Amino acid sequence: MDDFLSRLSSAAEGIRNAEEKRKALAEFLKEKSEGFSAADIMEKNLIHMVRPQYLSGKKILAVDGGLSQHSYQGIELALLRAVAVLFRYGNGKAEVAYHPSAEPRPEIILLSDPSEESGLDIGNERQQLEIGTAISAAKKFAPDLLLMDGMIVPHINDIPKAESESRERFARTLKSFNDLYGACLHFLLAGCVEDSRGKRLCGILSKNGALGKEQKELLSASSDTSILHYLLGCGERTCAFRFSGDNLTNILGEEGKNIYSFYMRTAKFDRPLRVDFYCKTPEQTAASADKISSLILSSCCHDSYGFPAPLTEADFRARLSESDAEKLRDRIADKVGMLPSLMKLRRELRPF
Repeated sequence: MDDFLSRLSSAAEGIRNAEEKRKALAEFLKEKSEGFSAADIMEKNLIHMVRPQYLSGKKILAVDGGLSQHSYQGIELALLRAVAVLFRYGNGKAEVAYHPSAEPRPEIILLSDPSEESGLDIGNERQQLEIGTAISAAKKFAPDLLLMDGMIVPHINDIPKAESESRERFARTLKSFNDLYGACLHFLLAGCVEDSRGKRLCGILSKNGALGKEQKELLSASSDTSILHYLLGCGERTCAFRFSGDNLTNILGEEGKNIYSFYMRTAKFDRPLRVDFYCKTPEQTAASADKISSLILSSCCHDSYGFPAPLTEADFRARLSESDAEKLRDRIADKVGMLPSLMKLRRELRPF
């Protein structure tokens, strides 16, 4: 027990020391904010004030998806749905509309030959459903800003290997993303990443010549938000920066050059939020970041949960329970009997 307590104290001290170093580095970066430059940064200053916007007359459309998935002996079963929520702001209140409805029926995905890539297939189906819902809702509502929950590029975990049988399904996902980019000619497109652990900005900052060796090493060992927690005040954002380098163009082609990111602090007692956004013209990235951050800040209404209200509502409407897929399997079994394909995996049936 004494050894355990000693290790516990050592771990706690290590965490505190690391946080103190990050705080000191953030103070240094704050002093160097004006005129800060590095490759892939699109604005002159590291920190920018976000001006709240009067939302009357504005329309923010948010889209999220829900998933319930379960593996059985001979099938992979999943339920998917996506919901678009429109907040149409008036004088002091918002009217809310939904597409296709406030509680749409989930779609059933049944893979009769499950494999290690079943998760990839279902992930791609989910992204296609969410993007399709976003495009149709945007045509219906003509928003000022379309917010997706999460990234607006394919997730790295959903990209199959070159020889994979899932490449055809992934190709359809890529087409969906390109359709989404093509649709946003008359509105802003952004994605809010609720719990980002990305290190892209830290990697960019570490290339600045004003930083010492230890500072660069600390940045390499830190996530973006662990530094930005001390750097950004409420109502501030970072400069816009390129989402990725050549890797994204290898996946999306030329459209990969049009994806940017910034972080912003939308709530006094919450961590910075990562926002990815689409901008066709590099010269307009700063103006787009200003408009998007202003709308997002104005749509956040909680001191300790800095996530836009339209996306919170979309999550609530789209969410599915973990047990929903199991309930569906039970209903199938009621019709055909408990066939071997419907049996639970042995590890779920252990008697002890």
